[in-house]
Amino acid sequence: MTKEFDVNDLKSLWEGKEFDLASFFPYFQWIAQSLQDIIRYKRREDIAGQSVRENDLQHCYKIGLITLLFAIKENESRSQKDKLDIGLLVIMGITHDISEIIKGDIAWFEKNASFKDGEYEAFIKIIEPLPNSVREYLTLAFRRVVPDSKYYLDDKEARFFKGVEQAEHLSRALHECRQGNLHFAPGFIRGQLTILVDVSKEFPSLIEYVKGFMVELENYEREFEKRRGYYLREYIKRGGKVETFPF
Repeated sequence: MTKEFDVNDLKSLWEGKEFDLASFFPYFQWIAQSLQDIIRYKRREDIAGQSVRENDLQHCYKIGLITLLFAIKENESRSQKDKLDIGLLVIMGITHDISEIIKGDIAWFEKNASFKDGEYEAFIKIIEPLPNSVREYLTLAFRRVVPDSKYYLDDKEARFFKGVEQAEHLSRALHECRQGNLHFAPGFIRGQLTILVDVSKEFPSLIEYVKGFMVELENYEREFEKRRGYYLREYIKRGGKVETFPF
């Protein structure tokens, strides 16, 4: 269980001193450990398990690398003045789920505008110990990863990252469904595909990663509906109730 963190504990390490990375070890360790403690897709796991128990620390690292790969590829076809800011995008990927330290892991399709406002406000609280210039940069990065929030900053990097997230989620859904975990299909595949197809109108390279798998992914949704009763029974065996079954 993550220990409650008081930003004043960390602020006291650097106020009145020169910026010293050694002083910030407890802060960065707290962020890393807190992210490691958050298991992704726990609600789906409670239905019938999952093949990989991925935590938020692993996820943020992977999203950073995937964003780097996708952005380099996308920039190959863009003019010099219209290229994506790769450095900014990688920072967005690494930090996009840090607010879950306070807010917890919630399925993307369950996040309304109010919840996303809360994610932004949680992020601001978490980065409070950092120097002003660092906070300003990270704040501008994070505003690009909370679509539908009143704090959202909409530009090409924000829209591109939105597409990257959908592709990564679809990759996980594809992996789980191929392992027989069809409960990763509902409320997941159709919504992600719709968003990715729309974003790809501006960033054509994104759809290239997915288009060879679209029929397979959509078939998994249909297969889940055929076996919905089985997954409901599995959920109940694991302690769930009919009225709380999410699908």
